[in-house]
Amino acid sequence: MVATTRRSEVGGPVEAPVTIRRLAAADVALLRELNALFGEIFEDRETHGGAPPDDAYLTALLGREHVTVLVALAEGTVVGGLTAYALDKAERARRQAAPT
Repeated sequence: MVATTRRSEVGGPVEAPVTIRRLAAADVALLRELNALFGEIFEDRETHGGAPPDDAYLTALLGREHVTVLVALAEGTVVGGLTAYALDKAERARRQAAPT
């Protein structure tokens, strides 16, 4: 657990414990929350929420070995995160992570 400063809904800083968690296939709701946050942060709600995939698609995505989704949780709310995809390479027998 890491202590961090973040903004409250009224704009002031708040000290809150933050935990980092890797999402699993059962964490579709947290992935949807992360996508909504990405839409706000990147000011691109259409890309991150305009045509959301169904639960079965997201469950399968989170269950794939080469997909990593991390979320930062403060008081049960997603306050940050990242997604990374390990891509199989053609020039050598290896994978390379590509964060988005």
